[in-house]
Amino acid sequence: MDQGRGRSAVGFQIQGFTADHGPDSGLASSQGLGQGNDIRDDSCLLEGKEIACLTHSAFSINILYAVTASGGRVDYYMGDKHPEINTTGKALQMYWDHMLDQPGEYIRQRLANLWELWGCPSAADGGRGMGSRIIMLTGNLFMVILGFVGWWKNRKIFNVSVPFLVVTPLHTLLIAIPRYTYPVEPFMLILSAWALMFWPLFPDPPYKRRESL
Repeated sequence: MDQGRGRSAVGFQIQGFTADHGPDSGLASSQGLGQGNDIRDDSCLLEGKEIACLTHSAFSINILYAVTASGGRVDYYMGDKHPEINTTGKALQMYWDHMLDQPGEYIRQRLANLWELWGCPSAADGGRGMGSRIIMLTGNLFMVILGFVGWWKNRKIFNVSVPFLVVTPLHTLLIAIPRYTYPVEPFMLILSAWALMFWPLFPDPPYKRRESL
């Protein structure tokens, strides 16, 4: 292994699960979240024997990434640049200090993350062309605008906005990659389809029509 490369850029083992950290790898495996598991790489092994080395928990390394995350720009070498930040508590303190020391930059980063999720995503280091970005922007606007209309009209009957309200704040505060919205999109499409089909025919919310009967 090239010892000059940062450990954050190589494959990590999390309870036997390999996750390559990179711009499209997303958050670390949920296998390591909340269980105190360490992320170790091959540099922790010497001739097949484990040696002492600094490690980052699955959650702490993603908090470190979140300090620099701004839309599609994330510094995936934060683990190497700050080996002393090797616990979740230290990573949270660094995140908090960044928010307090540079509030303007912090807000700009969070807005960039939100735009990455539900606006026009970044070029992903050249892996995403302008045509794809425009198509994704169109789809996002369709789901957000009409989805909000559909939710508002049906808010007293059923509420399928919970996935949106969980995923959006979480990845706005941490790391934003467009595919993180995939679990939410079916619910948004249901609401958008309702607004597109029934809103022009029935402008009053369904619960008001029931009350008038």
